[in-house]
Amino acid sequence: MIEYLLTVLLGVFAGMVTGITPGIHINLIASIALAISTHFDPILLCVFIVAMSITHTFLDFIPSVFLGAPEDDGNALSVLPGHRLLMKGYGYGAVKLTLMGSLYGLLLAIVILPLYMLVVKNIFDVIKFSVPFVILSISFFMIAKEEKKLIAMLVFLFSGLLGILTFNFKPIAQPLLPLFTGLFGLPLLFLSIKNKTKIKNQKVAELKLSKKEKIRPLLAGLFSSTLVSFYPAVGSGQAAIIGSEIIGKLNTKEFLVLVGSINTIVMLFSFVTAYAIGKARSGSAATVMQIIKDISIEAIFLFVIVAVVAGIMSFFICNSLAKIIARKIKKINYLTLCLLVFLFVISINIFVSKIWSIFVLACGFFIGLIANTYGIKKIHMMGCLVIPTIFFYF
Repeated sequence: MIEYLLTVLLGVFAGMVTGITPGIHINLIASIALAISTHFDPILLCVFIVAMSITHTFLDFIPSVFLGAPEDDGNALSVLPGHRLLMKGYGYGAVKLTLMGSLYGLLLAIVILPLYMLVVKNIFDVIKFSVPFVILSISFFMIAKEEKKLIAMLVFLFSGLLGILTFNFKPIAQPLLPLFTGLFGLPLLFLSIKNKTKIKNQKVAELKLSKKEKIRPLLAGLFSSTLVSFYPAVGSGQAAIIGSEIIGKLNTKEFLVLVGSINTIVMLFSFVTAYAIGKARSGSAATVMQIIKDISIEAIFLFVIVAVVAGIMSFFICNSLAKIIARKIKKINYLTLCLLVFLFVISINIFVSKIWSIFVLACGFFIGLIANTYGIKKIHMMGCLVIPTIFFYF
């Protein structure tokens, strides 16, 4: 038992590092774990990956809110509402809302887990033929909602072309790292530097939610996460848009709760989906499937317990870290910090994905700048996954 507890603690620590450090993603650590898997107990290694992955979904909103440097599509959507609250002095409050969404979403997901497993096992064979049509329909629906539809379509198509080139260019290791860094992270950091963003004094105070404001985004997050978990290339970002469409217009506070819940639920469901239908819907789940060729129901039960323990620990850790950062950030030169992070993530990409990643970073950077300049939703840049997936099915 003690070895399992120590492994969970190690996973939580790794998730803290990947969560708060822009450019260090869980897929990178998971790939290292896979490389050394022959030297360790496979179950313990998977426990480490699950704990790290769940922790990451809690902690990664800190750089999203305070720096505007998202790791992936899930928390990329939190940047604008999170930044709006940061500029009003409520950066901590924004992070706390995502934490509430993550923890309550995790607990709600576990309640419906038996039903989810039953449903996904029985309907996947029916819906798998609809995969390319559904993910394309979701993308077109989101484009149709934009005022500048042509620009949104171009952003979607250019992102898709970049995704195809990146995934098929063998010298680039860990292709998702430069893709997401270039499209979502670097443009926002650059704009913060260019606009000489100044941070107000931060209030270490929670943003109050009514009972309705808590329930609506959690139910929307649970429903949309369940829906998108069946489909590849449809992740947390699309789930957030779908959830907000289903439940009705959400205010900024509700939307952050929604995004937080979806990020964690989708990660948990990815491990369950790997067991139920043998399909990975996240890099972490794919690694677990490679380490344990045949995932058992006992393993899933263990992973759920690990997820709960890691989630509760992460909630308190992230809450404390967000308070410290909120108190100290005014004393830090924000422009210098953004510049250092900008250079750091480029260095990480070159180190991990090699020198050719510069090409991906540059292309993604300009696509991201177009989206930001014209006020296009960042979700359209998920064409980098959607279009390659569609080509794979056809």
